[in-house]
Amino acid sequence: MLALLSSELHKAYSPFFTGQELTAEQRHLEGGVTQVQKAALIKGVIDLLVEVLQKSPATTVVVIAEVALEN
Repeated sequence: MLALLSSELHKAYSPFFTGQELTAEQRHLEGGVTQVQKAALIKGVIDLLVEVLQKSPATTVVVIAEVALEN
């Protein structure tokens, strides 16, 4: 019983990480990706995770990385 409870608590409170990669070249097009656009991207990803996977927004972390196109 304790193992089951521990497992359920872990599911409920463990963070869910997701990463979004944007090419660094996008920064230079039309002024680049703004903070407002990044916030909208984060909200959209979290909303999708809530709807599809029933993830909690409170424990979801979205990381946006800007990478070189060569990578």
